[in-house]
Amino acid sequence: MITTLVIPTYNEAANLSYVLKRCDGKCDETLVVDGHSSDGTREVAEQHGVRAILDNGKGKGDGLRVALREARGDIVVFMDADGSHDPEDIPMLLAPIQNGYRAIRRQTGIEAGLTEDIFTIEQEMIMKVLQKGGRVSEIPSHEYQSRNARSGIVVWKVAHRYVWCLLKNLV
Repeated sequence: MITTLVIPTYNEAANLSYVLKRCDGKCDETLVVDGHSSDGTREVAEQHGVRAILDNGKGKGDGLRVALREARGDIVVFMDADGSHDPEDIPMLLAPIQNGYRAIRRQTGIEAGLTEDIFTIEQEMIMKVLQKGGRVSEIPSHEYQSRNARSGIVVWKVAHRYVWCLLKNLV
């Protein structure tokens, strides 16, 4: 089976070299999906010999859907670009194909019919895979503070989106 590591990015040039060096050889393919960064993120990926593509500019959810279409692997691992995930955990993710720091069969991801455009895609992914009779496993993995100690999520601004995603996918 071929594995693809997908790293969705938006202005992560400061972190990307560090992350890509740590990921080298962990999957058969590494794909950086860029959200139209203005800081040279794609150029950093290309300097490391990594394929970098643009999403449609709608957010992380859109980027993950683009990645599922573009990935060459049968299994796709999603990892944040801020250095908060430990690439040493990838083998544990691949063992049972789990959804937490996200690993999914590419075809399952495509067939799930994902529609969320922001971070709620991670919640939607789990719910839709379960609705279609898929299996979801949770494996302990490391989560570190973002290397630049900043998050693009402002909870009070997106909380309603998480609730709406939950409600519409439960019905």
